[in-house]
Amino acid sequence: QGNIEHALALSEEMLAIDPSNERALANKDYFEYILQNRTLIEPQAIKDFDSPNDSDSTSTTVKSLPSQNDLINKKNYKVNNQRLGKDLEKLEPVEKLCRDTNTKLDPHRASKLVCRYRHNNHPYLLWMPIKEEQLFDKPEILLYHDIIRNADIDEIKSLATPRLQRAVVVVNSESSKQAPVDYRISKSTWLKDEDSPAVARLSRLISATTNLSMETAESLQIGNYGIGGHYDVHVDFSRKSNKDTLDSDGNRIATWLTYLNDVEQGGATVFTEIGVRVTPEKGSAIFWYNLYTSGTGDYRTRHAGCPVMIGNKWVANKWIHERGQEFRRRCSLDPMI
Repeated sequence: QGNIEHALALSEEMLAIDPSNERALANKDYFEYILQNRTLIEPQAIKDFDSPNDSDSTSTTVKSLPSQNDLINKKNYKVNNQRLGKDLEKLEPVEKLCRDTNTKLDPHRASKLVCRYRHNNHPYLLWMPIKEEQLFDKPEILLYHDIIRNADIDEIKSLATPRLQRAVVVVNSESSKQAPVDYRISKSTWLKDEDSPAVARLSRLISATTNLSMETAESLQIGNYGIGGHYDVHVDFSRKSNKDTLDSDGNRIATWLTYLNDVEQGGATVFTEIGVRVTPEKGSAIFWYNLYTSGTGDYRTRHAGCPVMIGNKWVANKWIHERGQEFRRRCSLDPMI
């Protein structure tokens, strides 16, 4: 856990074998992003930054890293048996969050979070505002309760069931080739607004709630995770080298994830960089921005879908793109806002 130089070396070794491997390219970008900041912050350490008495508290959670040149020079070292001693007793952040059903933020940060009714002065919401719960502030993770009717859930699941196929991801950034992978075990399909009134209603609701345009948003992706189904840690935005998507509609500026059923055990969505865990609740949804206002990818939004232990999990993803949002979420030159 936390051995970034080792992880970077592994990614570079993999790319030496397969230069177009999308997973390795994304991981390499992420590890270099951490190293450019010259410090490694443990997942739970972020909570201390806003504390008025934390001038000394971060000294135990922030570790200096060697220069990137030193790391590159070590990229060919042997990688076997690197996790020794007490590291063997530690769990990766995603494992901790998936297993700990009582994950809580520290009281100081939690005291800043709010619950509210949201309507955005939109006629679609004025008479029935949305129940919004703030789960985290930087980056902002929002949870919406009772967002979709049971009848619409049943209609969407019924429409999606005969179309489900093994989920795939892009495995080659140059050819955009997609294939099943062992780090994403699920079935999925795509539904357009014209496929069903229920799908169209959900799209209108997402637009009204987020105040974002759906013109360049992707179709609604329906995902089904059976026992053992999961999705390892990832980000939703595309790297700059993946130009097919970026040139047309822009990057994925935001993600909306709707839970279509309760899961008896497992299946939580966890944000590993900030220590947030979201338990699936039928009819609820979570929303977050994948990009800073500068358009830079926000790696604080790295997240995973925990394995389903009992039952199954149904979700509906809506990925919203940059084009059309220019006056809805204005750009900034500050890369960290």
